[in-house]
Amino acid sequence: MNYPIPPRTTERLTSSPKDISRAAEILRNGGTVAFPTETVYGLGANALDASAVERIFLAKDRPQWDPLIIHVSNRTMLDEVATVSAKAERLIEAFWPGPLTLLLPRTRKISDAVTAGRPLVGVRMPAHPLAHALIESTGHPLAAPSANRFGRISPTTAAHVLQDLDHRIDAVLDGGATRVGVESTVLDPDQSPMVLYRPGAITPAMLEPIAGPVTIYQPPQQTTSEPQSQPSPGVGIRHYAPAPVSSWPTTKTICNPNSPQPSQPTANASASCSPWAGPSPTPP
Repeated sequence: MNYPIPPRTTERLTSSPKDISRAAEILRNGGTVAFPTETVYGLGANALDASAVERIFLAKDRPQWDPLIIHVSNRTMLDEVATVSAKAERLIEAFWPGPLTLLLPRTRKISDAVTAGRPLVGVRMPAHPLAHALIESTGHPLAAPSANRFGRISPTTAAHVLQDLDHRIDAVLDGGATRVGVESTVLDPDQSPMVLYRPGAITPAMLEPIAGPVTIYQPPQQTTSEPQSQPSPGVGIRHYAPAPVSSWPTTKTICNPNSPQPSQPTANASASCSPWAGPSPTPP
């Protein structure tokens, strides 16, 4: 698969307020910016701009049948892109911000390009302070798969991003090495039992006390040479980074936009990362 893409100069940006503002400006204008999360580097574009989303697919040589994950920084953004059930609320309260992506019914603002035509959209709130600051500064939710060419190793540093995507994206925001090293856990909370589509740092043993039983997705036998639209991000070609998965704390991680790296986990970390008005966890 080889999409034509005009070469461009990829800006190297730092975690300074000036460079965050520059990255947000690029995103608001329909461009693409790679940025760090606590898992791997993502390649971001305005999730509400179909043309900007298309630039992600072009830069990555990513097939249209592989859906994207949307990253949000507050409740208003979440409600803009998805509908949240009571069970999803419990998981959000327990694990956001953090490496858990929830598959939720999408709103009309989300294009088929983001979800590969499916009715559900993957959404998460990253815990990395630079990701949070960038999304807030942009003012829009960001569609952001891993910042690598399709099928290749997921990047954990800005240098890794540039090895794959230099001259194919508009900018990379350098926040140092990521913490977890593999993509987020992907879960559909509204099936019974809940379905885990992609394993990650949030494990079934951590999910089940909050929201009930979890089953592992089993892909159907492929009957055609051309892959069909995937039901979730993360069930196509595997391209995890060659680093062990860090154990994610059961308490949340502080996400301070004024700090270049996440602080140590505390029990009341989400308030330092973003305003969140969700219910307290209750038994499933």
